[in-house]
Amino acid sequence: MSHPVFLSSSALPRMPEGSRNEWRGFFGHGGELEANAFFPLLWRALFGADDIRHARFIDEYDIDDEAAAADRAECLEHFGAEATYPYLVTDKRTALARLASRREAILAAVGERYRPIFDCFAELIAHGFADHLLLRTSGPGIGLGRGERVGKLADALLQEAGVACLAGPSFGPMGEGYIRFSIANSLENLNQALERINGWVNKNL
Repeated sequence: MSHPVFLSSSALPRMPEGSRNEWRGFFGHGGELEANAFFPLLWRALFGADDIRHARFIDEYDIDDEAAAADRAECLEHFGAEATYPYLVTDKRTALARLASRREAILAAVGERYRPIFDCFAELIAHGFADHLLLRTSGPGIGLGRGERVGKLADALLQEAGVACLAGPSFGPMGEGYIRFSIANSLENLNQALERINGWVNKNL
């Protein structure tokens, strides 16, 4: 079963609140990464215990979003108006300082072969993310759809943005609804790819 977890850029020092119609302007301010069912070690290294906050389930939906009206009503029925879930938030400067301070301890535990990946991740956060970082397990993601729609998205990114990726189902049923990118390339090329993807998303989604 898929349960996506997101590391998101945010212009806000907290989760967007649907009661303020803030989801509509949330995306497009920087990078976002997605994992399935758990958050990776390098994501954890960005945060501390004091970064735990809580958001209301009902605030996952903008109050004026007619397309989400049924989901909002169902959420109220199941959870009520005040039920919350935890998330993590920090500012980018603090996150990068934590990452740097934990670098050698993490690499000592996982091995030197991961040093280039660690350094690439730090560069991605430094240059690809906005002023605040959210680690969220709820809230809307960019709706990729399923099956054929994901394949069309992969084709569009290749043809229109010049970035190659594969539809998740190419790797089995757990990939349904996802796309996969290879990061086995230079940091310069990865940054260029992120810029192209960001431009395509801002134009088309």
